Amino acid sequence: MTKKARAELVELEARLGHQFRQRDLMARALTHLSAPAAGGQEGRVQSYQRLEFLGDRVLGVV
Repeated sequence: MTKKARAELVELEARLGHQFRQRDLMARALTHLSAPAAGGQEGRVQSYQRLEFLGDRVLGVV
């Protein structure tokens, strides 16, 4: 994750009035698959698609 992206997540936390324990999970939840990989593959944040699939399955069970 880039320094700019990290700073934006910190700003989002401040606006929400909540500090997330796992910022990488928050970044993944907010990242679309089409987002460019900053810093190459090793700097890439995974997209929300796996979380979306999991949420859909949980709702399907309920």
